[in-house]
Amino acid sequence: MAECRTAKASDIPALKAIWRECFPTDSDEYIDCFFEDLFKEEDMVVLDDGEGAKCMCALLPCTLVLGSRTWPISYLYAMSTLPAAQGKGHASQLLGFAADYCRLRGDAGIALLPADKGLSEFYARFG
Repeated sequence: MAECRTAKASDIPALKAIWRECFPTDSDEYIDCFFEDLFKEEDMVVLDDGEGAKCMCALLPCTLVLGSRTWPISYLYAMSTLPAAQGKGHASQLLGFAADYCRLRGDAGIALLPADKGLSEFYARFG
C-alpha cells in the first residue's frame, strides 16, 4: 500500500527526478533553485509506494486577502506523478492527504492554477 507523508531531505534527489521527468521544460537551475530556496519538509508531500517517491506536490504557505480579511492557505505547486506510476490513483490519494494535512495545519483552503482544461477538470473533482 502506498503511503502519503511529508517529504524528507533524503527525498530530494527522487523529487528532483520526478520534477525533471514531469516538467521537462523546467531547467535544472530552476529546479535546484526551488529546492535550495523554497523546500521545507513540512511544505511538500509525497506518495511513497515502498520503492520510493512516485508522486509529489508542494504546499506553499500563503495568505488570502479579501478586503480587510485574511486567511492562511496553501498554494499547491508542482503536483506530479512519474509517468510509469500514473493511472494508479496516486495523485488522487496524495490530494486527499494534502487536503487533510492542510486542514490540520490550520489552512482555510488550497489554491492552484491548473495548466490546462484537463487538469482543471481533474482538480474540480476534489472541490
